[in-house]
Amino acid sequence: MTRRRLVIPILDLHLHFPMQFPLVARPCEVEVPAWTAFNQALMGAANLFFNFGRRPRVTLPDAEEASVSFASVLHIPADEVWGPCGPFENIQNQMAQVESAVRRRPGWTVARTPAELLAAMEANGRCLFHCIEGGYSVGGPDNIPALARAGVAYITLAHLRFRGISACVNGLPFLNDGIFSALNPMPVRGLTETGVRVAEAMMDHGIIVDLTHMTETAMDEVIAMARIKSRPVMASHTVPRGTSSPTYLLNLSDEMMLKIRETGGVIGVIAFKHWLHDPTKPREKQDLRIMLRAIEHVRRVAGDDHVAIGSDLDGFIHPVDGLKRLRNFTALRRAILDSYPGLAEKILWRNTYRTLEAGWTVMREPKGVAYV
Repeated sequence: MTRRRLVIPILDLHLHFPMQFPLVARPCEVEVPAWTAFNQALMGAANLFFNFGRRPRVTLPDAEEASVSFASVLHIPADEVWGPCGPFENIQNQMAQVESAVRRRPGWTVARTPAELLAAMEANGRCLFHCIEGGYSVGGPDNIPALARAGVAYITLAHLRFRGISACVNGLPFLNDGIFSALNPMPVRGLTETGVRVAEAMMDHGIIVDLTHMTETAMDEVIAMARIKSRPVMASHTVPRGTSSPTYLLNLSDEMMLKIRETGGVIGVIAFKHWLHDPTKPREKQDLRIMLRAIEHVRRVAGDDHVAIGSDLDGFIHPVDGLKRLRNFTALRRAILDSYPGLAEKILWRNTYRTLEAGWTVMREPKGVAYV
C-alpha cells in the first residue's frame, strides 16, 4: 500500500542555494591580478550586507522542516559583473559544490530526470535539481549536451547584464530604466545569433528555456521556436504586471502569460517585495497577501494549471514579510491551502512538475556518437 504524505510538499522553481558557496579560485587573464580573490571577498561582503546576512535563508535543514524541494540556481555573479572567466568551468565547479553538500546531508538527493524528482517528492521530498541563471555560463551551444547529461532542467538565458546571449530588461530596483539602458548597451533587442543556437540546442536536448529577465522581443523569439519544436517554456520567478505596475518590464503582461500557457509552460511567482508591490498603494502591507494577489492574477489569466512558486530566495531579494527564511514556507503552504483548498497541490508543486516532465528530458546519444 502506498504511503500518503500528510503534508503537501512545495517544489520551488527558483532558489539560490549555491550562492552561499565561495567562488572556486581559477587563473584568469584580466587586468586585475587578484581578480578571483577580490571577487571572493566582494561576494562575501555582498551576501553579508545586501543578500542573506550571516546565515543563508536557503539551507537543507530548513528545506526539510518546511518540506521544500527546489531548483538550485547555478549562477556566478563575478562572471556576470566583470565578464566571464572560464564560465562553463565555473558553473561545473559550482555544481560540484552543490552535489557535495547534498551528499553530506542524509536523505537528500540530486534529481537528474523528472522521474527521479517525482520519486523523491513522493518519498520524503528531500530533493533538488540543477538550473542555470545567465546564459553566458553555458559557454556556447556545444556545451548543452554535457549540461543535459548533468541533469540541468532549465536555463534562464538573460539576466542582469547583456553578455552576448539575449537582450535583458532592468532587474535592478535601485536603477531607473534610462540609467540601466545607458550602463548596459545592447546591440540586439532579442536573441543574438549565439543565443538562438543555444536556445535551439536546449530544446533539442531537453533543457527548458526560462524567459525571466528577457525583453519581450527575445521572449517572442523563444516562443516561436518552442511552437515549432513542441517544447514548453517557463518564467521561473516573476510577477504579473496586472497586480504590480505596467512600467515594470521585468514583470509579465497578460498577453505573455497566455503565450507561455500555449506552450504548456508554467509561471513561478517570486517572493520579492519590490516587484510584487503595487506602487499606487504605498501603504499596503508587503506580506504574503501581495504574493497571493499575484498568484490569483496568474491563475485567472493563464489558468489553474500554469501558476507555481519561484521565490528567488537568496537571490539578492527582500522577501515579503513572513517568508524571510525557507523554514517560513510552512506559512506559504497554509495560506495557499486556505485560499485554494482544491488547487493547493497544483500551485505548490504539480504544475511545476508537469512542465518539467514535458520539457526536461535526458538526451540519448546516437549510437557511435560521443560527446565531450
